[in-house]
Amino acid sequence: MRMGPDSNIGSAIIIGQNQGTSTVRIEDNFIFTNSAGVYPIVTALDPDGKQTVNPVTAGRLAKNAMDPIEIGLCRGTQSFPRAFDLYASASFSGNCSSASTMRVTIANNNIDLGSIKQSATSNVRQDGDGIDLNIGAGSLINAIISGNNLISLGNQENSVGDNGLTFDIRDNSNVNLSIYRNTINHTGDSAIGFSMQNSSLPNLPGSSTIWINANSYGPNNPLNVLIDIANNISQPASNFFVTIDNFAPNNKDAVDKKNYNPGTTYPNLYVNGSLYQGPYAP
Repeated sequence: MRMGPDSNIGSAIIIGQNQGTSTVRIEDNFIFTNSAGVYPIVTALDPDGKQTVNPVTAGRLAKNAMDPIEIGLCRGTQSFPRAFDLYASASFSGNCSSASTMRVTIANNNIDLGSIKQSATSNVRQDGDGIDLNIGAGSLINAIISGNNLISLGNQENSVGDNGLTFDIRDNSNVNLSIYRNTINHTGDSAIGFSMQNSSLPNLPGSSTIWINANSYGPNNPLNVLIDIANNISQPASNFFVTIDNFAPNNKDAVDKKNYNPGTTYPNLYVNGSLYQGPYAP
């Protein structure tokens, strides 16, 4: 697993799409090691929204953001305005000019990463997510995430990355997602993490239906399921319908408010039929 010049992400398997229709199956892989990031990284946006890429030099080595399995669907500046959320090449998975559809199955993969240690001459660090889906404006996605075994994201002596499985859902995307029978042992943040946000497109709310069931969580996850809802000023609010077995708020599951795009409106998040407005409570 390594960084590529077009990805800005250290990945073993990376899929980017910004047009058309695709069917993707990622199955039965074993991802077990990682090498330090050596390629340029996105650091800023110019006034036209294009990425500014700084080269790696002896005095400024790349940090290694590692997401072993990475999916970017319509992951452009419209839905992901922060520079470090973008790929190094805008054509890899940028803004979608029309509806873009993906049917994706990620199943029966094993992820067990070794540690990359920092040194006195290197600021390389290993952080990131195990399986990461980024879903932006114009996306239509049906996804099944099942039977995956995430043993560790590395760096056992410090933190061990962020989320085991993570999903950033933005704008007017339409998402149908099933997450079941995954085993997630050791993460630095949550076993399963979401970032859910209203649409920035006037009168174009998003809608997502998500099922989470029969997953196994090890004791080394700070949280099992974390749902971040972010606010902005768009109306009407997007709707997220989440069904989770054994949901335990204030224990190992949480709903939290974030201010990624500060405003007044949060999306409508329903967990097991109840409207949540966070943080950490019905």
